[in-house]
Amino acid sequence: MTKRLDKLLKGEKGIISGIEDHGAFNRRIRAMGIIPGSEVIVKEIAPLGDPINIIVKGLSIALRNKEAQKIIVHGVF
Repeated sequence: MTKRLDKLLKGEKGIISGIEDHGAFNRRIRAMGIIPGSEVIVKEIAPLGDPINIIVKGLSIALRNKEAQKIIVHGVF
């Protein structure tokens, strides 16, 4: 199953399969370790749904929904 990162619920895990951006956002997100093949876990979702806090490679990272929509995740469990 494939989903966008912003659609995952708190506690769900998946594997990053792609990033739908080729500009500065893509470079910045890859520098943080968010790359295809990495496992991602949704740790927290703010009360109003934005931002979401994820864990990738042991690092806790907060992303806006607008940013999380550009990250494709598969193997959600």
